[in-house]
Amino acid sequence: HVNGRKVEDALKLNEISIQWFKVRAGGDVALADDKRTAGAKSNLMTIKGFISADEGEYYAVITGLCGTATTAKGQLKVEDLTLSINQQPTATTNCEGDDVIFSIEATTPSAKAISYQWFKDGAVVAETPNSTGTKSSHLTLYSVDSKDAGTYYCEVSLVGTTVMEKSADATLAVDLKPTIKTQPTNIEVQVSKDFTLDVELNDATDATYEWYMNGKVVGTSKSFTKTGATPEDAGKYWVVATNNCGNVTSAQVTVVVTTGTSDVTDKTMNGFVMSGLTPNPSNEVSELTLNVPTSEVVRIVITDVSGKEVLEVANGTMNIGSNRISINVSNLSNGVYYVVMQSGNARLMQKLNVVK
Repeated sequence: HVNGRKVEDALKLNEISIQWFKVRAGGDVALADDKRTAGAKSNLMTIKGFISADEGEYYAVITGLCGTATTAKGQLKVEDLTLSINQQPTATTNCEGDDVIFSIEATTPSAKAISYQWFKDGAVVAETPNSTGTKSSHLTLYSVDSKDAGTYYCEVSLVGTTVMEKSADATLAVDLKPTIKTQPTNIEVQVSKDFTLDVELNDATDATYEWYMNGKVVGTSKSFTKTGATPEDAGKYWVVATNNCGNVTSAQVTVVVTTGTSDVTDKTMNGFVMSGLTPNPSNEVSELTLNVPTSEVVRIVITDVSGKEVLEVANGTMNIGSNRISINVSNLSNGVYYVVMQSGNARLMQKLNVVK
């Protein structure tokens, strides 16, 4: 100030004069107004389009009625306000439930700070418990699912300037764990007939399959087909579907293999004839006739629809010819069962309904 007045006011009253100088070897240079310099004799000097040739130390000399005063010297330099992205975010494919990190690396020769803002499909990514680092060089997405899939990019800026660079786009694809749309179903099939078990996934992309029967792998296709069913094919079946993100196990289903289409028609194999299962349905005792071609060991059991043995009826040598067999079902619950006769390679089966 000059005598209590502001410098600009003292200038207007011609109480002082000001001259700006640039320091140079061999003698400082007094500046003058020109096309690029304005205010060389004011309290505010402006250099338009500052370039490297303008770099150096500057100061002002203020002259008044009672002497002069010199300001401190100020160093002016050209600052390179460029911004470079050295590492771009990259596209990725992840499974649902994975954590995903997008990274970017940016540098600048200037002293300005670098700021970051991540975007998804053109919209700002907000900071949430599931998405952190939205204003940093590392964006983390936690436990991603299908709604997180999309195109991500980052805008990198120099704080306090209009300098900004946009990163390359990075696509996030989210693969889902397999889920079952349609379960396999129970099947009842006659001996020598074909049967097929099938399962349908909501998304079967890149899925593999393993079909199991009573705990043993029996097939590796989407559908399991058995040509010419035998009694040994009866049992519990299920399938495990797997993709790169996990697996899912289907419901267990039951395959029942019968030796005929009727509950009362004679069953015949290798000279054995099973007939006359009466009464059927039964609530206490049923009887059947078994004709045996030669004197052989015969075993007769009752199984449930899954093939599990629930009752042994006979196990021993039977006489040639007609044998009358009594079956006590009083201890069985209501439901469908099968009377199974096994002797050597001969196997006969007949359905038995228990109703109480």
